[in-house]
Amino acid sequence: MDELESLFSAKDIASLQQESHTPLYHQMYLLLKNSICDGTLSYGTQLPTEYQLADTFKVSRITAKRALDDLSAEGLVERRRGKGTHVIYNYESPRQAEPPVVSDLHHLESIPEDTSVKVIDACFRQAPAKIKEAFDIDTNELLFNIIRTGQKNNIPFAYYTSWTVGLAGEHDPALLASASRTELLRGAGIHIINIDQTVSATLPTPSIAKTLDISPNIPILNIVQCSYDKKGKLVDRLEGFFHPERLLYKVNIKTDLIDNTQKTQQGIVETI
Repeated sequence: MDELESLFSAKDIASLQQESHTPLYHQMYLLLKNSICDGTLSYGTQLPTEYQLADTFKVSRITAKRALDDLSAEGLVERRRGKGTHVIYNYESPRQAEPPVVSDLHHLESIPEDTSVKVIDACFRQAPAKIKEAFDIDTNELLFNIIRTGQKNNIPFAYYTSWTVGLAGEHDPALLASASRTELLRGAGIHIINIDQTVSATLPTPSIAKTLDISPNIPILNIVQCSYDKKGKLVDRLEGFFHPERLLYKVNIKTDLIDNTQKTQQGIVETI
């Protein structure tokens, strides 16, 4: 039992719920799978026998056997008669893209260097009501809308949509894919003085979920950047949706600014 306690916590053991709509064998399978995939049960680890699992989790041996069989069918463990069940999944630290730190927010779409940006659509169009309200524009005024994805190794980790005033004429898709927000706006004579950023979690729309290959029921990271000119007018609104398993959001704060930063954070924290 001591060996089992080193593999499973009391919380793990108590996590299987008889009254749940999810079958017990699948609950056990998910528990073991998560421990294997996150590296808790490392490559080569010998798992307890069907009887040991059944006794520890207070389930039938058939339940334990089916959970182990499903792990084997998925290629996470190998089951050999007389030698037991061993983990054959080799955990590797996920390679996540890192967005910019606080001092460089406006390059959100062009970081990191080993990623690419794909333009899905770019044109002048009528904006949704909430966007028009944010820009305080006339009902018939068109905004330049760009929809892009951020990709690493051809796998999308981000979905970007932006609305901008003051961009006239045709725009080369190749430039839209390679240029940073700063370059794009500066080229149009738009100079940004202030940027507000909001970070939250949201459920993806069906379109975004399909693009990022994620369930619409799983929350994703949502970052909204509102950029203002010297007159305090909103000129650009960029919204990014990020796959939670493909991106790591990091913020670097200089130690000599911590006191001021804390005061600033205290001033903008709101209860929703």
